[in-house]
Amino acid sequence: MKLFREGNRERDDFGLKGDIGTYTEDALEAFLELAPKYTQGVWEESDRRSASELDGVCAFRTKIACLTYAPGGWDAETTIVEFRGDYVDDIPEPDGVLVRPTETLRAWTPAEIVESCKAEAAILVKGD
Repeated sequence: MKLFREGNRERDDFGLKGDIGTYTEDALEAFLELAPKYTQGVWEESDRRSASELDGVCAFRTKIACLTYAPGGWDAETTIVEFRGDYVDDIPEPDGVLVRPTETLRAWTPAEIVESCKAEAAILVKGD
C-alpha cells in the first residue's frame, strides 16, 4: 500500500515479492484494481483475499512447526498432509516455506505427528 500511496500505479512499479511470500500475477492485478477504494480503512475480506493470493501453499519443514503454525494444527480433527513440492519462497513463520506441491506422500493426524516425534527423539537419545 505504501508504494500505492506514494503515487505508483503501474504494474512495473510493484514486484510479486511481499512481506509474507511471493504473490500471484492475479493478486497484483487485483491489488492495482482495488487499491484506489482503500486509501483509508480496512479492506473487505473478499477484496483482501483477491489481492493477497500467494503463489503456492504455506508449508513447514518440520512436524512441530506444522502443529505450531498451521491453522488448527493441534486440533484432533485437523489433517496435515505431507508432500513434496517445488520451493517458491520463505514465509515469516519459523521453518515456513511457500511451495507448489508436486506429490502427496501421506496424511497425518496431530496425534500421529506427536508419536512420530517421540519415536524420532528416542532414536536420537539412544544415539542410533
